[in-house]
Amino acid sequence: MIRTIFALIIGGFCLLGAQPEAMSQGPQGQRGIQKRPTVKRYPYELCLVSDDKLGEMGKPIGFAYEGGEIKLCCKDCRNDFKADPARYMKKLAEWDRTGEPRKK
Repeated sequence: MIRTIFALIIGGFCLLGAQPEAMSQGPQGQRGIQKRPTVKRYPYELCLVSDDKLGEMGKPIGFAYEGGEIKLCCKDCRNDFKADPARYMKKLAEWDRTGEPRKK
């Protein structure tokens, strides 16, 4: 009875250690841990929606969207972004193209 319980415990630990979804075939058939995709950092000090300086209304809200980081000043701006993300992504592309956010 004790041997059976011990065997079940050891078997459980072995199963917990095997996580095939976290492993991938690398170059030359080597197995390794998958890396998270990198996200382009948000380089501006202004909210993408309101153009207000980040941090003036509390801690900025940051999230990943289409492979890039977005930072907004508040929850209201987050709701505005969710309502029309294409508009703000176009604005971000313009900022990236000119190298600087457009001032009001």
